[in-house]
This record gives sequence, C-alpha cells and structure tokens, in this order.
Amino acid sequence: MFLAKKILGSLLQPLPLSLIVAAFGVYLLWRGRQQTLGKLMIGLALVMVYGFSTPFIGNGLIKSLEQQYPAIIETSQYQSIEFIVVLGGGHKVTAWTPVSSHLSGAALKRVTEGLRLQKELSNAQLIFSGGAVFSEYSEANTMARIANAITQTPGEFIVENQTRDTASQAKAIAQLVDDKPFLLVTSAAHMPRSMWLMQQHGLKPIAAPTDFQAYTTHYWNNPTRLFPGSHYLKKSESAIHEYLGQWWAKLTH
Repeated sequence: MFLAKKILGSLLQPLPLSLIVAAFGVYLLWRGRQQTLGKLMIGLALVMVYGFSTPFIGNGLIKSLEQQYPAIIETSQYQSIEFIVVLGGGHKVTAWTPVSSHLSGAALKRVTEGLRLQKELSNAQLIFSGGAVFSEYSEANTMARIANAITQTPGEFIVENQTRDTASQAKAIAQLVDDKPFLLVTSAAHMPRSMWLMQQHGLKPIAAPTDFQAYTTHYWNNPTRLFPGSHYLKKSESAIHEYLGQWWAKLTH
C-alpha cells in the first residue's frame, strides 16, 4: 500500500502527468487515427507544463495551504510546552558529503526552527520524527546528528525513527507525548495535513510552520512574470502533493 501510494502520487504530479498526456497524443498521431485528438492532447500537455511553471499557479496553489496556520514569532505564551515535534522532510546520506548536505532544504529549515523554539522554551524537549524511506538511514537520526553538529551545546533529543509517513508518525507521537499539547514543526504547506492527522489520533498539536514558499510579489511590475520557471513548477508539485496527501488521508482514516 505504501509503495502504491508513492507511485500513484508521483505519476499525478504536473510533469509526469503532462508527459503521460503528451505520450498518449503522440501515440494517436503515430497510429494515424484521431489526429485531432492527438494534437489536442499534445497541446494540453504543453499548456499544463507552462501553467504549473508560472508564478500565478505555483504561488497560488501553495499559498492556499500556507495561509491556514500562522508562524510562531513570539514564544512567551508557550513556556509551559514540554515537547517540540519536528517532522522529517527528506534526506540523502552520503559518505563524501558533510552532514549539512544530508538534509533537504525543507528538512534543514524544520530542524532550524525546532532548535530556535527549543532555545526560547527552556522546558521543551525536541522530538525528531521520521524513519528510513528508500534508504538505510532514518531521517530522525540524520536530523539529530545535524542538530548536534550546529549547536554550541549538543543536547539529547528524542528520536522516533520507525515511521514512514505522516499518518504513522501521528500514531508514534501519540505514544511519546500522551495527551499533552506540543508544538508541531513542519513545512507550512504540509501543516494542514499534519495537523489533521495528529488530531485524528486525539493529539493536541500547536502549529509551528516554517519553510514558507509563497511570497507576495508585484507580478505586474515584473516583465518576466509570464516566463515559466522550475522553481514555480516545484511549488506546484509541492502543493499538489499535499492536496493528494489530504485526499488519501481522509480516504484511509
């Protein structure tokens, strides 16, 4: 089930889906049948790639997710919090690169935010959550290593390294924090799904989003606003990944 979910989710991303549509169009043209439909399919694929690579769609899709929970700027009201849970966001461990290169950009921001919150909340303990997904190393252990590497006074962290997705993380975290409220650190776009899954297990998460990607820009004053860009395509992919994840979570829970 886990592997099938990963494959299906990957195929429904903008670029793979556009390539599938284009390939079907090329097949129709090659077969010499339904020429008009084949041309329409290829045209649709080009429009999809272009549209998802523009700031209008890329920022628009991910902004609707990121605006649901505000960032925690002032921490004074959370002094009684005992746990800060940081969810994994991707990693790749190699022997020839430093530990700072082992985490994805999203995961590194999550670790940084977790450390910031812990620094300001002296009673809180960090929990790094994330198992090994298509890797022999767990994300939680990688996050703990880099957290120790960049702090002046390395500390002891709780490491939950047996889970493979957000749903299983919610179940594992429930056993660690019991019924106590805790700060939940993850990417802003991933926060709505994470909060929903945590709440389904009776937990009391307090959203502490980071890794915001949608920023307000005066597009009409920018002559390149109509140019497609890979970074906007990445935003579209992240947003669609979350929408698909929300659909799957509600279907299976």
